[in-house]
Amino acid sequence: MYLNFNNGVNWCAVTIGGNAPAAGEWAFVSATYKYFQDVAQGENGYILSVYVNGELEFQNKVFYQKPAQVKDDILIGSGFGGGPWLFKGEISRIMLYDSVLSSAQIENLFKKVSAGKIRLKGIYPVNKKTAEKLGEKSAD
Repeated sequence: MYLNFNNGVNWCAVTIGGNAPAAGEWAFVSATYKYFQDVAQGENGYILSVYVNGELEFQNKVFYQKPAQVKDDILIGSGFGGGPWLFKGEISRIMLYDSVLSSAQIENLFKKVSAGKIRLKGIYPVNKKTAEKLGEKSAD
């Protein structure tokens, strides 16, 4: 599995690891980007973590970098940074949060999703191009 971010100049947080779910199996995959600062060691950066079915699969600490604050598209299912990387499979839903979920929150969310206790509140086209194809207004 692959996770990365761009600092405005370079793709600088290449994170590759873990075991991809078996072909044909449904899996709940979550990723977090959490800022850290260790004043005593003089270190800062981000911890990139990937969870599969509510459990931590792997993580990477990226020192002295931060994601660029831009209004560019988010790439889900494809990316760069040594790629292109292309996801082979289907994505059924995407949830974005404006804060980092804890391991316990991700595990609880996995349990709710796999039990069918979370329902979509709406469908939002990913971008203007997709929205136009569907005859909808985009969320951006």
